[in-house]
Amino acid sequence: MRISLFNIFFFLYLTANAQVTDVFPENYTTYFNNTAIVNPGFVQEDSKAEFFSMYRQRTGAFQKIASYSVTCSKVFRKENNAAHLARVFFSNDKEGPYINKPRFYFNYAYAIPLAEETSLSAGLAAGFTQVYFSAPSATASGNSTMPDGAIGITFRRKNFFSGISSQQAFNAESNPLKANVKLRRYYNFLLSQEKDLSPSLKLRGNFMYQLLPSNTDLLNIVLEGSYNDIFRLGGAYKSREGLALIGSVEANLGDDKIFICFAYNTGVLSKLKYGFNSIEINFGYKIN
Repeated sequence: MRISLFNIFFFLYLTANAQVTDVFPENYTTYFNNTAIVNPGFVQEDSKAEFFSMYRQRTGAFQKIASYSVTCSKVFRKENNAAHLARVFFSNDKEGPYINKPRFYFNYAYAIPLAEETSLSAGLAAGFTQVYFSAPSATASGNSTMPDGAIGITFRRKNFFSGISSQQAFNAESNPLKANVKLRRYYNFLLSQEKDLSPSLKLRGNFMYQLLPSNTDLLNIVLEGSYNDIFRLGGAYKSREGLALIGSVEANLGDDKIFICFAYNTGVLSKLKYGFNSIEINFGYKIN
C-alpha cells in the first residue's frame, strides 16, 4: 500500500513539475496600422522611413496589465521598385507589478515587383524574448532569456494585401522558476482590401486569423471608413475580446506625415468571464 501511494504521489509530482506555460504576445486590435508586428515580411510603400509606437492598457481592476511597442524601419528602394528594408522592434507585455515579457528583434525584408502595382515581399526577424518575474523578497523571482524569431511573406496587388507568417519560430523553452515556459510557434494569416466609394471616401476591411497550437484560435475583423485619407472611423470584432471602436487622424507635415489612432475595446460580446475592456493608442511618424 505504501509503495502504491508513493508511486501515485511521485507521478503527480513529476506531472506538476513538467507543466509548460505557453507565452504569446499581446494581440493589438489595431495591428493593421503597424503590420510589421504580426508579419516581418511587411514592407511599407508610402514612406522611406518610419517610427511607430503602440500602447495598450486594460481598464478597471486590470489596469496594471499593459503592453507597449516601438518600431523603427528604413526602406532602401531601387529604381525598379525592388526594396530592402531594415527594422528594429522592441515590445513589452507587463502583467501587473511583477511580470514583464520584453522582446527585441532585428528584421530584414525584401520586396520585388511582379507587375505594375503588384509586389511580393518576404522577411526574417531574429532576436530574443525575456520572461522576468520579480516579487517581494519572501517569494521566488526569476529571469529567463530565450532566442526568438519569425518569418513572413506578403503579396500586394493594387488595394489588396495578404500575408502569412510564422511567429516564435524557434519554439524556445526555458525554466526561470522551476516551471517551464515556452514560446510556442504560431501562425498569422492576413487579408486587407480597400475600396474607393468616391473621390474622398474609402472603405477598408482588415482580417487576421491567428492559429495557436495550445490556445483557442483568434479572429480579428476590422472595418474602417476614411475621408480624404485624413480621418478614419470604424469598428472591430475579436473572437475572444468582443467589439471595439476605432478612430484615427493622419496629417501632413511638409513631405512627412504624422499619424495618431485611438481604440477602445468595449468587452461587449467578449467570451471572457470578466470582460476585456482596454484602450489602445498608436503614434506614427513617416518620413518621405
